[in-house]
Amino acid sequence: MKGKIVRATRPGARQSCDYSVLRRRSGFELIVECGDCGAEPSLDNPVCFGNIARAVQQEGSPVAITLRSHVERRYGAGATATIGHISSILNRVQSLQGQLAMDSVRGGGCPDCVRILSGKLAVIGQGFASMEISGALSAAKTLETKTPPARQICQDCAGMTNVQIQDILVAVRNLENSILRGAFNVVAVDG
Repeated sequence: MKGKIVRATRPGARQSCDYSVLRRRSGFELIVECGDCGAEPSLDNPVCFGNIARAVQQEGSPVAITLRSHVERRYGAGATATIGHISSILNRVQSLQGQLAMDSVRGGGCPDCVRILSGKLAVIGQGFASMEISGALSAAKTLETKTPPARQICQDCAGMTNVQIQDILVAVRNLENSILRGAFNVVAVDG
């Protein structure tokens, strides 16, 4: 099969889906094989949504998403853009969580600072991955930084953390803008 890369379920992965990547001129299409799944394949289904968000985190933002089952569902630019924004936020959250894990082993006062921020990041990540978008957006907006720390080592750590927090907040604003554009994109009026 020329142009396809098949990604199979990884051992130990929880409820992940098999998918392939079909290259197109304008980008790539993510094709998810849903035939063996007992759930109705749809981006409205939290399990499907989470699995597709993880695939987009790994592969990047596609131009289309197709869910193959007895009925094939294809999602276009609006849905893929929104999932791309969510996956971008999840990648940034995971990156910051990794940095915080390294900072927490430094000793000193780091574990106290890291614990609070790690908790907020976990809430944001879980919210986006489980389709609790409004709660995740609200939690993300609480990430704004506070007063700078007094110790030099803490100032360095806070500086790196603030840059990543600002990246998350920019990605959250991009997601909100994407959702608003989609909400006001009226195609037809029933009447």
